[in-house]
Amino acid sequence: MNLLVYTDPGSCETIRSTSIEGEAWFVASDICRILQLTNPTKAVKCLAEQEKMTASSDAFDSAKKLESFATRGGARKLVLVNKRAFSSYKSWFFL
Repeated sequence: MNLLVYTDPGSCETIRSTSIEGEAWFVASDICRILQLTNPTKAVKCLAEQEKMTASSDAFDSAKKLESFATRGGARKLVLVNKRAFSSYKSWFFL
């Protein structure tokens, strides 16, 4: 799986994403780090099954690591439930 890295120039925060069948999927642990959510596993439980998946992300590391991914809609939901981060990161997912 090829992951793309987006870095926000204002905050220098990075988020990895990939495209699956034309749909953007974001690494959930990156979203949670940015939103200061300490437990990504718990955070993605609020997402519907079609908004999340687990897959190997070995693009940056030879060790295959399972990562949770969220669709753009799932990422939006994580931002919305974290009100303190909403104003800072809404432009990332609400374009």
